[in-house]
Amino acid sequence: MASNLYQYYRSLGQQLPSIEQRREKYGLGEGYMGSAEQNKALLAQLQSGAVPSQSMAQMPTTPTTPQQTATAPQTAAMGAAMPSGWQGQMAEIEKYRTGQMEQAGISDLRASIGGLRKQVGETEKLLESLRPDIESRTQDYLVPEAYRRRMEAVEREPLTQQLAGLTRGLGIEEQALAGRLSEVDYRTQLASQLMREELANQRSLAAKTASGPSRTETRDTQRQEIASFFAYQGTREEAEEAAKAMIGQGYPPDVVYEELERQFPEPEKEGEYIPEPEKEGEYKFGE
Repeated sequence: MASNLYQYYRSLGQQLPSIEQRREKYGLGEGYMGSAEQNKALLAQLQSGAVPSQSMAQMPTTPTTPQQTATAPQTAAMGAAMPSGWQGQMAEIEKYRTGQMEQAGISDLRASIGGLRKQVGETEKLLESLRPDIESRTQDYLVPEAYRRRMEAVEREPLTQQLAGLTRGLGIEEQALAGRLSEVDYRTQLASQLMREELANQRSLAAKTASGPSRTETRDTQRQEIASFFAYQGTREEAEEAAKAMIGQGYPPDVVYEELERQFPEPEKEGEYIPEPEKEGEYKFGE
């Protein structure tokens, strides 16, 4: 199974869509910046296969209900207990998201949707095979074509009504699933944001109250965290967006871009050689 979006799309024989293309395709909004946790959440939804893309397109990026806004104190408390290491932070965020999904009953709802889809498929098969079945049952009898059509109409009506009911129920549950996933994603994103803010405050406080480690040790630690952050990115474009996010969190730009070039070297462009102009007085061959 793919561990990142780049591997997922490559397994499908496709190129990784840009961040802007993903925003448009899945309706993620401007809040989607291609961060590691956002990409991991998107990958999990794509791999589950339970949420079609048209439902994902309804995902909001801002609070839509008072219940969503009320989750801020919960996530703030969680953010205060976050570990400082990047891997530990990711593990805590994933643990939090899993708990939110269990609380929202996502697994049960997906199971119900799967059952409805199966019933829809079976009913459609019955409708498709209705005419051949009637012909098979009446082929040994002198049954007029008009009578066959009447039999087909009588037997088709309840199946058609059943299919309509199943389709309506499936649509309602898919909308419910999309709404619950949106709420879970919003809460997880808010928890992650509050976690980063709390960590930034802790770093600032530590810098004011203690001399702290040497500059070399600090930069080595930052370099390790930056390298771990880039490890979740699939392409140069993803890494450049990640670099902006890291600099916004207070990491030194020179270390960020040095690690960016190390992990995602920019390919050299052909045809860019421009010869230097000849200087006056220089000897030219053939003169």
